[in-house]
Amino acid sequence: NGSAGNGGPAPAGVSQRVMNYACFQNTKYLFRYMRYDDALYDATTGKSLRPVSAHVNYHPEKPQRMVSLIAQYLKGERDAISKWSWSEGMAFNKACTARPGAGDAPRGASSSRLFDVVGARVAEMAARGVEGTWARNGGFVPRPDGTLKTPWGDGTWGVIPLEAAEGKDRLFVDFAGTKHMIEEAHVEKGGEVAMISVRCNDGEKVEVVL
Repeated sequence: NGSAGNGGPAPAGVSQRVMNYACFQNTKYLFRYMRYDDALYDATTGKSLRPVSAHVNYHPEKPQRMVSLIAQYLKGERDAISKWSWSEGMAFNKACTARPGAGDAPRGASSSRLFDVVGARVAEMAARGVEGTWARNGGFVPRPDGTLKTPWGDGTWGVIPLEAAEGKDRLFVDFAGTKHMIEEAHVEKGGEVAMISVRCNDGEKVEVVL
């Protein structure tokens, strides 16, 4: 009706253009499809198709996802978008927020190597009366009984149940109404244990030293 294709006059001064959806993306395509396409995205090496633009319109966490896109494509942070689920929330949210049930072993203790490393250091700290740091803030004190003291209030720590942790060895650390997850611990030369904590609600990472 009134268009050139239907016998009408050609629109004055209007041209049509079809853009490549992989270059001019919306975030549904980016988070749900592109990052799982080996030809377009490699999280290990950091190689990725760099979109010309990305319309952040599909997910509820729009500002937070924009921050991750800026970190990855403008600031060079490798695989910064991986923390987000393709649908809603964080990719690791289920594992990060799972906790031992009332009938489980105390503190979720199991054959966790991570728990053994951290637990041994916690026992040593208790015997020596020393404190750890959380994001360089002193006064972080996990206790052998699974409780902990922090500058922001008391909390708990322990092992995330293996079935909920997607088969991975993970610890939880909860305080001030916020849940955190730890996946790795490294014993330093002086005997200190260095870890990285991930906050479950937004993926923020901080260094923890015991």
